[in-house]
Amino acid sequence: MPCPCCGRDWPHRRFPSLESDAEIDWTCAVCLHAEVAALRRASAALEAAIRRHRNERGDDRCWRDDEVLYAALPDGHMPQEYEVAVEIENCLRYIACRRNPATVYVSPQREIERLRAIIQSKS
Repeated sequence: MPCPCCGRDWPHRRFPSLESDAEIDWTCAVCLHAEVAALRRASAALEAAIRRHRNERGDDRCWRDDEVLYAALPDGHMPQEYEVAVEIENCLRYIACRRNPATVYVSPQREIERLRAIIQSKS
């Protein structure tokens, strides 16, 4: 009996398809390996998007980072169009929600400026 995916004749080995939810769809080993490889690529792409999002720090963070993360989903993400005033409100709300009260954040640029001032004062 041929594989329903590729038409290859694999009478001795058939595996349940990974893509079918409702009923078992039998597929050959070649197609099964292709499905596994595709799922691994999709998983790696999602992991990369989550890591990029997680690694954004300080001034790099923005509420739009969340939208970039959501766009990595297989069904995508269609962000709304925002007016500048609404964007600024979103930014302020985002900063207030994401700030950890147990830590004090100093912008890397502010720290660089402070260190430059110390070096210049000693010169």
